[in-house]
Order: sequence, then structure tokens, then C-alpha cells
Amino acid sequence: QQGIGDDSNSGETWGEGHALATIQKAINLAKVNSNASNIYVAAGTYEENLNINSGKKITLLGGYSAAPSESGPNPAENPVIIDGGGSGRVMTLSLSENITIQGFVIQNGMTDERGGGILIDSSVSVTIRSNTIQNCISTEDWGGGIAVAFSDVIIEDNIIQGNQTDVSGGGLSFYGDSLAPCSGSISGNTITQNSAPYGGGMIIENADLTISNNTIQGNAATEDGGGIDADNCKSLTIQNNTISDNTAQLNGGAFSIGDCDSPTIIGNKITDNTAGFDGGGIFYEYAFGEISRNYIQENIAGNWGGGICLYGSGGKIVNNLIYN
Repeated sequence: QQGIGDDSNSGETWGEGHALATIQKAINLAKVNSNASNIYVAAGTYEENLNINSGKKITLLGGYSAAPSESGPNPAENPVIIDGGGSGRVMTLSLSENITIQGFVIQNGMTDERGGGILIDSSVSVTIRSNTIQNCISTEDWGGGIAVAFSDVIIEDNIIQGNQTDVSGGGLSFYGDSLAPCSGSISGNTITQNSAPYGGGMIIENADLTISNNTIQGNAATEDGGGIDADNCKSLTIQNNTISDNTAQLNGGAFSIGDCDSPTIIGNKITDNTAGFDGGGIFYEYAFGEISRNYIQENIAGNWGGGICLYGSGGKIVNNLIYN
């Protein structure tokens, strides 16, 4: 609790003489707690670079007032900002299990490693929910906003905006390998105004993901995949998203998909995206899956395939509206 908290306190309740001053101290206490722990954070700006490395169940909740009521958190009225200060990643989760992060503004992280805002590495059952992740930078690795490596995640109902990287995945990145792919679901997020060479909004490499009901808008790639760039995925579903106004200077204005076994692209609204070269909407290379029931309108390519460009690919393209 900012202002009256003290890290010499026990942190077992609110108020002077009880509350802690920093989130990291609360995490450290939770790691040695024999039971699952909820950490409640009152409104304020916390200039911290957090580290969670725990097999214990920890739920980190923002949005509380200085005198919390029984009605619970309200992040809109009681914003809790975790600010990395441009001097490191805001939050690192590694070798952890059953971690939930909910109700925070996570901003101004900067690192030359993965994940300017959040890194999730070699962890399972991690949930990132109802946060704003913004203005974070990875200068020499993947994932400006969030980087997920070899982990199982749920990322839902977040705003991921204004993040960037000089490598891949301006908003989010997912990286695994054939033995340990990433897995999970990405749903209900707004992913906007992020930038990277590959995957302005998101890059996916060796990950088994369901990407659904997101708004992916206004992201930019200087190479491929303005909205999404996906490669080497055995199981990938992109369903019921709105993907619009994204740009790629080369291929795949909305998304670029390559070397994927059976991607499913179904029920999306794919509009007003632009590629400098091929696939204004969709660029599909050495991929074999299904493209169905999508609304693909007013996308532009400088070369082949204003709506869809297929290269060395097969599968089904059925029941789409491909217009203008």
C-alpha cells in the first residue's frame, strides 16, 4: 500500500503498521507461504522490476482503493501502475506454476533480452488477465510487450499497445521448440500500435495456440506479418478476430503463416490491411489447413494477392467473402 506501507510489516492486512510498501516484498513472502497466496495491491505507481520464481500458487491483484470495500477491486477507478522506469524488464516469471497477474498497468520496461514488459519462461498455468501492457521495448530479442518461452499460458482481456522490438513480436512473442512448444489461448485482447520487423502485433514460433476474439489493429512490421507472423506450428487456430489496418512492408498485412501443419483461420474479419509485396490480407507459405467463413475486404498488396496469397500451400478455402 503506497504511502503508508512498510516492508518491515507483516503484510497480512491493510493499513498503517500492517501493509507492505513494495510488490516484490509481498511476492517474496508469498513464495515461502505454505498455502496459496493472494496479493492485493492498492492504487498508486510502483517503480519496480518484479521477479516471480515460484511453484506456489500466487494471484497478484491490482485495482484496490486505500480503504478497500467488500465490492472488490476496480482497476479503472484505482489504477495500479507498475513502471519499469526504462531500466529493465517490468516483470519476470520463470520456472513458475499457477500464477495469475490481473488488473495492472505494466509500462516503460526496456531490456536487450526477451520481453520488455513481461517474460514468461519455462512456466505452466500462467494467466495474464485484464492488464494494460504499454510502451515496453526489447531492443535485441523477441517480445516488446510480452514474451512467452516454453510455457503454457492464458492471455485474456488485456490491452497491449505501443510496444516494440528490433527483432520479432512487437506486442507478443511465443517461442518453443519441437520438444517443448508453447501452448495456451490468447483471447479477448486489444493488440494495437505495436511494431517489429516480424510480427508487428504478434509472432508465434513452435507454439500450439488458439487465438480468438481479439482486436488486432494498427500494428506494423518492417518485414512480414503486420498483425501476426506464425511459423512451424503444429496446431494453430485463429478464430473470430478483427484484424484491421495492419501493415507489412513485405508479406502478410494481416498475417503471414509459414511451414504450419494444419492452421485453421475461421470466422475472422480481415479488413484494410496492407502488404508492400504479397498477401495484403493473408500470406500463406508452405502451410496446409483451412481458411473458411472469413470476411476479407479492402486489403492491398503491392504484388500478388490483395486478399490472399498462397505459395507452395494447400488445404481448403471455403465460404469466405473476399471483396474489393
